[in-house]
Amino acid sequence: RDHPLVQRTLQTEPEVVGSLIVAQSGPVIAFARAYLAGHLGRAKAAGEIGDVDVDVAAELMVRLGLSFVVAPDSCIPLGTEREARAFANDYVLPILRSSLPERKRR
Repeated sequence: RDHPLVQRTLQTEPEVVGSLIVAQSGPVIAFARAYLAGHLGRAKAAGEIGDVDVDVAAELMVRLGLSFVVAPDSCIPLGTEREARAFANDYVLPILRSSLPERKRR
C-alpha cells in the first residue's frame, strides 16, 4: 500500500480506484486469486498449510489485502513489515492452517 503509484493514484484519481473496486473488480480479483491460489496450492501440497480450499482462501486474502490498500485507516497496526507479519501470523495463517469446514467434507 506504500507503493508510489498506488499512493499517487489514490490521492489524485480516487474515482478510478473506486470504479475498479466497485464496478470492475471481478477480473482484478480473479487474476489475483488465481495467482495466489497457485502459491497456496504448492504450500498445501508441501504440507505447509491445512486442507483448505485454496481458491476460497486466496479470494479471502485478496479481498482483505485490497481493503487495506484502498482504505488504509484502521485500528490494526500495519505500518511496518513486522506489524504486517504479526497480523498475518495471528489472523491469516490460522485460516490457512485450518481444515475444510464440516459441510465440505460430506
